[in-house]
Amino acid sequence: MNPIKALLTKELLEHKLVTRLPLFLAVFPIVCIILIMSNSQNFSFSVQSSG
Repeated sequence: MNPIKALLTKELLEHKLVTRLPLFLAVFPIVCIILIMSNSQNFSFSVQSSG
């Protein structure tokens, strides 16, 4: 087995956050967009500034 492949496999098995964090960062915005679009009739966004 290739030593680099073995080291990467061992690293991924020991540190689950390396695979879970990017997956969460990809799924979370998609879920938020779906929730916002499903409630679009009740969703409003306004910005007020003075100066």
